[in-house]
Amino acid sequence: MTKALRKNTRRSISGSLGRYIAILLIIMLGVAFLTGLRDTRPIMSATETAYIKNTKLYDLRLISTIGFDADDVAAVQKADGVVAAAGSVNADFIWQHDSKERVYRAHMLTDNINEPVLTAGRMPENGSECLIDSSRFSEDMIGQTIEISDSNDEDTKKSFKYSTYTVVGLADSPLYIHTLRGTTSLGDGTLQGFVLIPEDGFDFEYYTELYVTCTDEFPLYSDDYDDYIDTFSDTVEAAATASVNARFDRLTSDGKAEISDAENELNDKKAEAETELDDAKAQLDDAKETITSGEAKLFDAKKQLDDAKAQLDAGAEQIQPDFTSWGSALQSGFDAYYSGKQQLEDALAESQAQIDAGYAQLQENEKLYTEKYAEFTSGKEQYEAGLTAAKDARTQIDAARADLNEKKAQLTAGFAALDEAQAQLDAVKDTLDPAEAEAQQTALDMQRAALNQNQTQLDDAEAVLNEQDAALTAQEAQLTETGEQLDEAETALSQMRTLLDVGQNDYTDGIAQLEYQRKTQTAKLDEAYASLITFQNGIKEYNEGLASYNDGVKELADGKAEYEDGLKDYEDGKKEFDEQISDAKQKIADAKQELADLKKPELYVLTRDTNAGYVSFESDSTIVEKLSGVFPIFFFLIAALVCSTTMTRMIDDERTQIGTLRALGYSRGSILAKYLLYSGSAAALGCVIGYFAGGYVFPFVIWTAYGMLYRIPGFVLLYDPVLFVIALAASLLCSAGTTYLALRIEMQNMPANLIRPKTPAVGKRIFLERITPLWKRLKFLHKVSLRNIFRFKKRMIMMILGIAGCTALVLTGFGIHDSVANIANFQFDDIQKYDVSAQFSDTLTEDKINEVESDHKSELDAATAVQMTSGDVTGGSITKSAYIVASDDPAITDIFDLHIDGETVPYPGKGEVLLTEKLAELTDIKTGDTVTVSVSDTEKAELKVAGLVENYVQNYLYMTGETYAMIADKGYEPKTLLLRVNDSADEYALSAALSKTDGVSSVSVVTDTRNMIDQMMQSLNYVVALVLISAGALAFIVLFNLGNINLTERVREIATIKVLGFHSRETGAYVFRENIILSMMGIVVGLPLGVLLHTFVLMQIRVDMVSFKAVIAPVSFLLTVVMVVLFTVITDLVMRKKITKIDMAESLKSIE
Repeated sequence: MTKALRKNTRRSISGSLGRYIAILLIIMLGVAFLTGLRDTRPIMSATETAYIKNTKLYDLRLISTIGFDADDVAAVQKADGVVAAAGSVNADFIWQHDSKERVYRAHMLTDNINEPVLTAGRMPENGSECLIDSSRFSEDMIGQTIEISDSNDEDTKKSFKYSTYTVVGLADSPLYIHTLRGTTSLGDGTLQGFVLIPEDGFDFEYYTELYVTCTDEFPLYSDDYDDYIDTFSDTVEAAATASVNARFDRLTSDGKAEISDAENELNDKKAEAETELDDAKAQLDDAKETITSGEAKLFDAKKQLDDAKAQLDAGAEQIQPDFTSWGSALQSGFDAYYSGKQQLEDALAESQAQIDAGYAQLQENEKLYTEKYAEFTSGKEQYEAGLTAAKDARTQIDAARADLNEKKAQLTAGFAALDEAQAQLDAVKDTLDPAEAEAQQTALDMQRAALNQNQTQLDDAEAVLNEQDAALTAQEAQLTETGEQLDEAETALSQMRTLLDVGQNDYTDGIAQLEYQRKTQTAKLDEAYASLITFQNGIKEYNEGLASYNDGVKELADGKAEYEDGLKDYEDGKKEFDEQISDAKQKIADAKQELADLKKPELYVLTRDTNAGYVSFESDSTIVEKLSGVFPIFFFLIAALVCSTTMTRMIDDERTQIGTLRALGYSRGSILAKYLLYSGSAAALGCVIGYFAGGYVFPFVIWTAYGMLYRIPGFVLLYDPVLFVIALAASLLCSAGTTYLALRIEMQNMPANLIRPKTPAVGKRIFLERITPLWKRLKFLHKVSLRNIFRFKKRMIMMILGIAGCTALVLTGFGIHDSVANIANFQFDDIQKYDVSAQFSDTLTEDKINEVESDHKSELDAATAVQMTSGDVTGGSITKSAYIVASDDPAITDIFDLHIDGETVPYPGKGEVLLTEKLAELTDIKTGDTVTVSVSDTEKAELKVAGLVENYVQNYLYMTGETYAMIADKGYEPKTLLLRVNDSADEYALSAALSKTDGVSSVSVVTDTRNMIDQMMQSLNYVVALVLISAGALAFIVLFNLGNINLTERVREIATIKVLGFHSRETGAYVFRENIILSMMGIVVGLPLGVLLHTFVLMQIRVDMVSFKAVIAPVSFLLTVVMVVLFTVITDLVMRKKITKIDMAESLKSIE
């Protein structure tokens, strides 16, 4: 290329800088899209690879039905190719945090495998310290404690050595690459996070899993790695199986020995217990015979007491016909005795006085003597009689007091014995038959009443005795004084005795008669007194007999109670013995059967493919790779179209210049080099800028977006030289290639033909001209615009295709946003129509469900009880995790709207399941297939797929409770109540109320889940934003470039219109009316194209846990049209300024 030609090339660039920049920008966008999207996956993979190597993520995870011990770990460690092997334990537990019960998974910290990345704090130094999930907690948690909640079952609590653990740091774990922590069989089935605890923080007998690592020389996800792992897993499985089976054989042998020892021990204990029971039975028989004999004796004693009582009643009746008690009758008898005796003495004294008076009359001279003697005699006799009576009374009182004291002692003993009997009855009352206990209590109450009555009688008798004692004491004092007086009188009368002898004979006769009466009456009184004493002795003997009888009754009752207790103990002991023997025999039989049924342990070797985060990271990064195969191609097609149009127009504009250069002797190659340099330099410069800018900006933005889903620190920047060469080749092909094609045709003409302008296109009638009524009503300029559009068909097609492509890209961007942004609405408005989920600690009953519905009747529209847990679905060789929803509640269809393509799918029957579409797609399952559903490594069943249903978030299986019982050993245990509130209710208020309900362990509100899903989907919005920005920029560039070209090639036409007197506004409207019409035609073509492109893009985006619905909101169509029209208007405004700068004279100069 000559210097002049190079100079001419530079002038062409500067003279059409807008056209040059348009080519540069459009190539830059295409290369940026290609490089950015193509580099994103390698960058993501390199970053993940560095993270996995640094943290030493396991290559194999082994699970055994009997666990692993240290010997098993050592055996695996010795296998060929094993770099490291470590046993581990994990346990799901419930932790009451932020007033809610959430489920977390505790993992054992292992050396050289699955090493955590500390983000804050320090590593644990003892078993009571732990690390927690950095994506779920802030640094404020460091120093606080986590607690193993009491709502955990006993097996879970026993897995931990401590009930609380101190948080010493935050960490990321390679076990959890994805921010979603998975599922669990506890709580609502959602795992909230992880906790890392040292080995001595667990209380375990065996490891629950065994992690193994091998060489890291193979790229992740590569076929070489998969092939190596296939071989390596066989080696590890063989070593682990041999070790586990050997331990199983040892356990089986030990089990047989333990069963034999248990049988021998059972036989020995059985013989010993039978001997003890026989001895106890003999003792009970002897006791029963003794009780029977005692009852006979008591019967005889009771009869004798009844006879004695009858005799005493008869005696009391004689003494006191209306007697109230024997004591009162006895006292009445004594009172009558003493009264009669006093009356006798009074009568004798009165007779004596009469004798003395008569004697005084006969011997008046001896009157004084006689009176004195009579007084002396009377006093003497009275004194002696009183003295005798006092002595007798004293004797009786002393005897009565002794008897009273003895009875009081007996009464006290009776009360003590009764209290003891009451205490014994109270002690055994709960063990006795209620009727028997009541009968014994009644007997004791009757005895107490009798004793209380005796107490009253004794108190009364004592009072009377005290009164008599006091009276007798006073009488004795009086007698003593009288005796002294009589002694003095006797001395005086002895001196007078001689003088009185004469009259003594008469007096003696009177006295003799009087004495006879005294003796006769005294004998009667003595006889009555003797009867009273006999009666008194009878009472005493009766009371003694009654006391003896009561003692016998008590002893018999005690004996019976003791016998009954002994009999009950014997029967209970025999029953317990029989039950224990039966239980022991059953346990031995069960142990024998369990040993007989015991199968060889099953070993499961799992690869990284079972790590959801590891697998989904590959699939999610593949999304970007697949997008890189769609959008860049579309961009480059539009770029090629625009470059072709641009260069074709440029060559047409410079046709005369090309002819002149040819005429001046420049070769075709030199001229071709000029235009190739023009377009190629623009493309190359745009390629370089797009390669480096797009290679950083696109991966960084997308990596930041995926940071919401994955916890992988760091960012590894990569540039692929091969990709640069491909991008450069594509850029040159779109620019220089189209330039060569356009110029090659022109270069075939002679220079003389090239110097002349092209013959204008022949005008033809257009279709609208055939519609005469419409055509006649159009203005002249409108007709010209329509004719120009269809006259230049190539220009029309190019512009329509360019605008249609941009419109399709913009609509696809908005459509992806609609599909992503509305996932939560599709899921929870159209399918899962519940607002609150309440988790109960116990299985829900019909009464409990009715109670909740009744308490919140005004707030609820529907409620259903379900069992929600996690499980695995295997179709062929593909296994995927999913949530299982099981229910026998007919109201389940009110909560879950199960449908597909608008058609309702009936709920499955026994042995059947419904699968969500995405799950069926991932596992290659169809309706009518048989799938394996498992809830643990040992609990699984094969079920028929009754149908597929729509779903957008997570993967689900629907089945009846009866079907679930075919899978799970524990059977169907619905513990989750799903509630849909009415429009006027507040779900958070309902949640708070339910949290206070008995039996509710946790409550979750669906709104929180919806917000979480919306936040997760924000990651794809970054990609959508990139597409929209790039598509918008492309649309503007295309419109500007095509508008600029259109304006440039119509300069003479525009100048002619201006010369004819058209105003600037009219001129602009004349030119850009065509652009507007073409833009609208491009939009009409681009909208359906965008729908197809959107559907195709969504088919390429495959995420395990999310299904995107191919939907574009009406507002997105509107925004797309508005955006393209806006770019058209902006281009119009910019181009109008260029119209005003057109020099009419220069433009109209003849080129001939």
